[in-house]
Order: sequence, then C-alpha cells, then structure tokens
Amino acid sequence: MQEADKEFLDILPTVEALALRLQKTTLNEISYGKGELNIRVARHSIGEVRSFSSPPAPPVEDDAPAPLPSGASILSPRVGFFKSAAKGEQKALVQIGDLVAEGQVVGIVESVNLESNIEATVSGRIRSILLDDGMPVEYGQPLFVVDTEDQ
Repeated sequence: MQEADKEFLDILPTVEALALRLQKTTLNEISYGKGELNIRVARHSIGEVRSFSSPPAPPVEDDAPAPLPSGASILSPRVGFFKSAAKGEQKALVQIGDLVAEGQVVGIVESVNLESNIEATVSGRIRSILLDDGMPVEYGQPLFVVDTEDQ
C-alpha cells in the first residue's frame, strides 16, 4: 500500500464522522485541524455533503470502511469528543499493550462540557486505539480493540 493511501485511510474515519455530524446539523461547514492535517467538510447548496482535506488524498477504490482489527471492541457510550486522559492529566488512561479489566475506565467522551467515562466491557490487552484525542465520536462507534485471549 502506498504511503498516500495509508494516510488517507488514517483520516477517513475523521472525515466520515465530520460528514455525519454535518448532516445532523444546520451548519454549512465543519473544519478540523491537527498538526499539518486540515479537514473541511462543507454542504453544497442542494444539501449534499462534500469533504475536502489537505494534503489531497487519492481516491479510494473501495467505498467499504477499513476493517477493524480482530478482537472485542469497546464502544462509545454517547456522542461527543474522545479524550484519552482525564481532565488536567497528560498521561492517557490506557495505551496499546496495556492490560485492562472489565469495568476499568479506558477513556472519556466529552459532550457539552460533560464527561462520560468509557469503561472496558471485557478484560484483556488493548490491541488498538481507533481514535486520536479530540476526535468526534458517535454513539456505539468502536473506540478500542481488546485481545481477550491475551490476559
């Protein structure tokens, strides 16, 4: 896979989340920036949603979302923005490779200045963290992949 394709697949969930959020609002445009990455999703005058990102990404041959890594998923309990650390803390609650127990707080979803804990629904080892800090999340969206056989 070419580097440009990998970069596009890395930002695709963010673009999709922004497009979904835009469709649910009366806003005409949503922008998101992090480092050198800038994404702008705008609504056409006829109501169609179009995405723009920089640097330009090549078109994806397949419209299907990238498959999740195998393992159990920990899902978002609500709509909001993903936080990997508690307010005022810099260290993430969990990192890839950490062992987690069912019920352990592994992240936070912030919505309208209210924070909701994301609790592990299974015990195991964190295999993948699917979002960066501050990214928008939808209810039921996979946030973490846990290997339940590696405890």
